[in-house]
Amino acid sequence: MIEKKDIKEFSVIIAMSLFLLSLSLWVVYYIIDNYVDVDSIFGGNVESKNVYILEGVGDEKYLPFVKKILGKKYNVSLIKEGALNEIASKRNVLLLIDAKKLDENTIYNIENYVKKGGALVFNYSDQKLVQKITHLKYTDILHSGKYKIQSPLLSPLKVDKQDIRLYDDIFLYDREAILDFTKENNSYGVMWNGNYGKGNWVYFSFPFYLFQDNSLVYIKDKLLSIRKRIDLLTSMVEYGYYGYKVVKYPFIDKKRMVLINEYIDYKFHPNFINFVEKMGLKATLFINPNIVHKKLNFSKNIEIATMSDVDKWKLQKYTSQTIVGYSNENKQPDIKQLYNKYGLKYMIGNGSNSGIYFNDFVVLAHDGFNDIKLEDDLEKIKKDIDFYSKYRIYTITIHSYILGYKDNFEFLKQIINHAKKYPILKAKEIAVYYKDSSKITMKTMLTPSGLAIQITNDTLKEIHNFTFRVYSKYKFDRIESNFFNITAKIVKETPTYVDVKVQKMNKNVEFYLRFKK
Repeated sequence: MIEKKDIKEFSVIIAMSLFLLSLSLWVVYYIIDNYVDVDSIFGGNVESKNVYILEGVGDEKYLPFVKKILGKKYNVSLIKEGALNEIASKRNVLLLIDAKKLDENTIYNIENYVKKGGALVFNYSDQKLVQKITHLKYTDILHSGKYKIQSPLLSPLKVDKQDIRLYDDIFLYDREAILDFTKENNSYGVMWNGNYGKGNWVYFSFPFYLFQDNSLVYIKDKLLSIRKRIDLLTSMVEYGYYGYKVVKYPFIDKKRMVLINEYIDYKFHPNFINFVEKMGLKATLFINPNIVHKKLNFSKNIEIATMSDVDKWKLQKYTSQTIVGYSNENKQPDIKQLYNKYGLKYMIGNGSNSGIYFNDFVVLAHDGFNDIKLEDDLEKIKKDIDFYSKYRIYTITIHSYILGYKDNFEFLKQIINHAKKYPILKAKEIAVYYKDSSKITMKTMLTPSGLAIQITNDTLKEIHNFTFRVYSKYKFDRIESNFFNITAKIVKETPTYVDVKVQKMNKNVEFYLRFKK
């Protein structure tokens, strides 16, 4: 006979077992929800990460080039139209290139493929397909010509620009783009992203030859040009595959920066020094060492930099500052020698890309640039400052000879007062901001409940206002963390991206961007 005591003990055991089972299931769910990469659930090795090129629409000729660009990360192959339905629910990317004319059946099959979960990266395509997938509305035509291209998905400020030659007219559409062409102060959207049904899409309206054409040049370094083209195409495919892309703002704690400088090559004149000191400005003075023969005593707001690597030591004799900056528009230097042999830390040039090129050596590009002249139009200069400082370090070069007259002084004063809306820094300070940004790395992982973010700070100092952008088909509504000291918040949200700012971090931080329910 079973006693009440036995029943009670059995009930307790059952209850505890159910509790432990529930706890175990919750732990498993929590781990999967927060720490398991969605990519590992679907399979993330190169064999299962596929990029397909559609047969029968003339794209076969691009296969060797696409394999060369994407082959290390993806399995690239041709696919027949009839097989699209079979791969639609799996994680694959269809790359549709320059397919300007498609029949109704092909349009239907591609649309169905995306709707069921397939990713599509396409360009310069049949307008019926574009409208069905993207819902973009045609607004205008951009005519052939020379433009600058602002790289998509590589920077929230679109800072990396390069010259391109467009040989064909392309369509413009009505939505905020993730890639622009610029010509003077006009900006034209030419790449868009989004989702359709269960699938992701990236559409760019320019022809594919821009990836292959040598007119897509970033600086005189061909290897860099090739690398950037790889980054450009890879970023499109990665967005298609994962549904998101995370990019850092290029400078910590600064969105815009203005650099005021002067180049003294032949004769030293005090006008520039007097002007910037009277205005209370920070400025950088690039000097030819061979014209200096006495001690230079400037305020701490004026940085002395060299126009000669070989003769830097001559300039160093006459200043207590440690000279770390170099600029010479007439010479293409050896960056390794600038760093190793001459002890320089940065250079400024007309190249299209800022970057860390060797160890800690920083190259700063100033595409937004104004070499002030007497005949310049004041309102145009103000407009240029506002426009170019959005994308670049805006550089104002003031020559001493135009400071000899009171009227010119008043003219320059108006320019500087307008530029003061933005941070005015010495060149070496800007280089430090850029270097600090390069020492902050990010890892991301897509989990079932959101995007896990891990940020590593190797600057060896406390960082404030580190900002990054998430281009995503997913919508996020909050930030969560397992730690109590995370001070991060969503500061901007649009239909295609969110900006997140980490207000303070000492070493490493981890948190989650949670999906909207």
